[in-house]
Amino acid sequence: MTERERTQIHDWLEQGTELLAEHVAELPDVDFRGPSRLPGWTRAHVIAHLVGNAGALMNMVTWARTGVETRMYASREARDAAIEEGSQDPPEWLRAEFTDSARRLEEALDELPEEALSARLFHPKRGAFPASDLPWLRTVEVWLHLVDLNVGRTCADLPADLVDALLERTCADLTAAGEAPALRLVATDRDAATWTVGEAPAAVEVIGPASDLLGWLTGRDPGARLRTGTDEDLPGLPAWL
Repeated sequence: MTERERTQIHDWLEQGTELLAEHVAELPDVDFRGPSRLPGWTRAHVIAHLVGNAGALMNMVTWARTGVETRMYASREARDAAIEEGSQDPPEWLRAEFTDSARRLEEALDELPEEALSARLFHPKRGAFPASDLPWLRTVEVWLHLVDLNVGRTCADLPADLVDALLERTCADLTAAGEAPALRLVATDRDAATWTVGEAPAAVEVIGPASDLLGWLTGRDPGARLRTGTDEDLPGLPAWL
């Protein structure tokens, strides 16, 4: 990863965290118990998850700094239980916990020494990855869960260059997983911009605005403004993260 790429990701993370913090701060207490855009989760669940994710990534920072394996979560069950418990916290606690956990993670990432960036860590869904990817992982969490918070934000609110970067990474993730149909995504609001999932020659062409493509690919949008090259229905997709 180049220094320019690191700086860009840092800027995306800072911008997304600030925007999310504004929404969390302004959210009326009663709305914390309202539904998010994630099935079975309230807005409080989303915020509690973001708090827990910051702590999990702090574990990764510790692993990178010390070389001592420190997993994100003790188990999937422990992660889910912590989210459920945290979602019951009073709104004022959740606001403070989000702000504090985001600040501590930002400081830890900024202080990670250069020699630690090449450390090999492990993500329960992504597998092995370098510590230099930690800011990117948090960037994805912050921006997509801003959409999930159900406060009127969509993938169209993401910076355009972040949308493109997410499309590239998401397509790579789905290709590596091998469960998605072969796709060729064509953005109508980009000059000759395309992304592919899989390598089959009979890929389904899906056409529409880049942010809509991202929303559909990540399960944040039904794809109402998208169409296929043959005008058939959009293909089904496996869950992504």
